[in-house]
Amino acid sequence: MPGDNVMIGLLGTGKIGSAVMSGFCTPVSAKSVWVPKAIYVSPRGTEKAKALQAKFPDKVTIASSNQDVLDHSNVVFIGLLPDVARQELPNLQFGANTTIISMMATIPYDELVQLVRLPKENVVRTVPLPSSSRRTGPILAYPKQAYVKDILDQIGTPVMVDTESEVTTL
Repeated sequence: MPGDNVMIGLLGTGKIGSAVMSGFCTPVSAKSVWVPKAIYVSPRGTEKAKALQAKFPDKVTIASSNQDVLDHSNVVFIGLLPDVARQELPNLQFGANTTIISMMATIPYDELVQLVRLPKENVVRTVPLPSSSRRTGPILAYPKQAYVKDILDQIGTPVMVDTESEVTTL
């Protein structure tokens, strides 16, 4: 179960990433058993990053760079455009114990693992929906990973699937 020491990072502050972070920042409900200690968002997508920070000033910090996001986070959601991800991720230093939760629909799992240079146990692909901002709706995820399931359970209903093709068909 995630604890109060979870520091969430977001690389790529687009529509889905903003929805997911809003879900984590929404006041605790009966469903939520924990909230992240802090959320660090990349400066990319400045308008959305500023909107998140304005809405949740006690939780959201706009980092100075993508590396700054990683340096402050132990769980990182990635919502970069594919070309940007392929260019940016190999140049970043991920902590050995960082959990990566990808929201990038077109980057296959094996490629993602290579880009972040972490063990497969640390990396999960997801398909969150805008309803995550309201802590509702299904979130497909591959591969099955209990810690990530517990994290995603705070913003929706995780559906941990057996094969990557089940994530890519949505």
